[in-house]
Amino acid sequence: MPKRPITLRAIILPFLFLGTLQLSGCLQREIPPPDPGGAYSSTSGGGIFDQAPRLIDDQGQLIGYVSNLSFRSIVRPSHLPQTIYATAASQGVVVSEDNGQNWQRVNQPLPSAAAFVRLPNDVFLVAGTSASNEGVVIRSLDQGQSWERVLTIPGPAPPKKQFFEIIKPPQPPPVFVSSLVADPFNPTQVYATTSTGEVLLGEQSGKTWSTSIRISGKPDPLTGFINTPVRKIIPSPHSPEELMLITSKGKIIRTVGEEVEQLVTPKANIVDVQYVKQFPNSLILGTTGGVLVSRDRGATWIDLKIPISKTSPVQNTVVAISPTNPSRFLVGIDDIIFRSEDGGNTWHTLSLNLPNHIITDISIDPTNAANVILVTAPVKT
Repeated sequence: MPKRPITLRAIILPFLFLGTLQLSGCLQREIPPPDPGGAYSSTSGGGIFDQAPRLIDDQGQLIGYVSNLSFRSIVRPSHLPQTIYATAASQGVVVSEDNGQNWQRVNQPLPSAAAFVRLPNDVFLVAGTSASNEGVVIRSLDQGQSWERVLTIPGPAPPKKQFFEIIKPPQPPPVFVSSLVADPFNPTQVYATTSTGEVLLGEQSGKTWSTSIRISGKPDPLTGFINTPVRKIIPSPHSPEELMLITSKGKIIRTVGEEVEQLVTPKANIVDVQYVKQFPNSLILGTTGGVLVSRDRGATWIDLKIPISKTSPVQNTVVAISPTNPSRFLVGIDDIIFRSEDGGNTWHTLSLNLPNHIITDISIDPTNAANVILVTAPVKT
């Protein structure tokens, strides 16, 4: 399928940070202890976690905490594995250069940041929503000092009002960039996904964009719009152009170039997937019903029998695999960490004691697998 160009509009954006952080006022006042939540770090491979909430200024002084942020994802740049970026939607982006011990704000102008990427050439890219509710990607060539818009996805036009209209037609769903990841095989290439099921390819460090794949779906019976949001994209570390896509409806789709294949899994909504670095044919899935593993590229699946309650609904599941020990799994289910050292046969359980939070992402340091960081988000009770 030929690539379809995307309409681009380059606009220089003002230097501004709109994130909301838990600050306690001026530095002369005593800062109270942090609330539960935010980020947690481990130096024991996930055996024990301690809260890592410190927010500091450019001089390294404590100015508040990140414990009240609603974190979405963690990003480790491939060339700076001990530097951790974390996105928090309308609360912005923060960065830690010491494996999560201290955090600083990343100055970026979007009112909502869905994803962040720092390429090996130190180009910054942020995907999210503009003030006018357009899906956008912005880029910085000077590590956040200035920004330009490199991709704009306008929202669909509202339906025209009919003269004899009795029932007002529903508004079309918003269009937004839902995720952004670096290509592990090309240091100047990135992938983005949209709320309408497109996979976009950004070349020249995100300067130019084109549609790589469009995931088809059924039109909405009310609006007539086709809306198949891709909420997460995971590039394969083994095969160029191979991607795993997770839709908002809990389906998992594998694409290789222009080929699209929906994987068949047991009845459960898929919320996370990871490739196993040491075994190209292996996958591990986090679902609302537990954890599944495949050793034949998704043709068959094995339930790892993780010890979770079958009576309480699962809100979120994230999975991580040690980069040095493929038998060590870390699984976050709501606010509980499950750790296995034998490929999922037995599990150790650790609760973060956060009844009003869920774990939203886990990242293991590829240079030292003892260092683990996880982030959380508050949920309504």
